[in-house]
Amino acid sequence: GFSAWQVGKYEVVGGRPAVRARYIPKPRPGEIGLDEFKKYAAELPANVMIIDTRTVAEGKSGKLKTARLIPAEELKEHRSEIPKNKLVVLHCNTGVIAEVAYNSLKDLGYDNVKFFNGKVEFDKSGSYTIAKE
Repeated sequence: GFSAWQVGKYEVVGGRPAVRARYIPKPRPGEIGLDEFKKYAAELPANVMIIDTRTVAEGKSGKLKTARLIPAEELKEHRSEIPKNKLVVLHCNTGVIAEVAYNSLKDLGYDNVKFFNGKVEFDKSGSYTIAKE
């Protein structure tokens, strides 16, 4: 800590910092950007598959029209339905389960896979919002 710094006789400077520190989060390995994910959610290219990794019960609250619901814990059993020749994009409510699913598919030999690390929320009318936190 600071007292050890002083004992070591390292320089201590007072006053206002010369530079303002700013935190800019670095994307995690495999993370897809907000704009790209929104584009795929609106209109899915033929070479992309979106997988909603939420549970079946969560999926009843609504889902993206461009997505296929395969709960994260069932990915291994459904791998024959997941093409290796397409970009596979995973999402959930918050990005946490999607990241776990991303790692599971990587372990199963999928190289062209990404996940959305953000919020996807559905309302009762079937509308949705997509946002980064």
